[in-house]
Amino acid sequence: MKTAVKIKGLVKDYNGLLAVDHLDLSVPEGSIYGFLGPNGAGKTTTLKMIIGMTNPTEGKIEIMGKEVKFGNNNHRDVIGYLPDVPGFYDWMSAKEFLLFSGGLYDITKEILKNRTDKLLKLVNLYKVRNKRIGYFSRGMKQRLGIA
Repeated sequence: MKTAVKIKGLVKDYNGLLAVDHLDLSVPEGSIYGFLGPNGAGKTTTLKMIIGMTNPTEGKIEIMGKEVKFGNNNHRDVIGYLPDVPGFYDWMSAKEFLLFSGGLYDITKEILKNRTDKLLKLVNLYKVRNKRIGYFSRGMKQRLGIA
């Protein structure tokens, strides 16, 4: 079985505060993994290093065989990250936000409109697609983040 995530010797040191201490982890493709632990255990720090948002002090991370480097986007086509409270432009509607986001990737308008409608239906937000995101509940925002 292929390895989706491979972490070797991962360390994050914040000026003497060791947030992650030589973590080794191998996640097989198709698996579902979660990080459990108390506040301050290094869960979010580890996830941010995995997606390249935080620079590790030491160690190596590979996603689907592509090495993750801080500030480099070479792995972004094989990984996604959704924080538990996603940030949005609250003045936009759900549909506007997805159209805007898809436009950043040069998706044609016809494909983007179809995909936006499908995604909003998939996450059960189609009926509120024209409502401003600022009025959405936390759960609705999470579903929009998935879309």
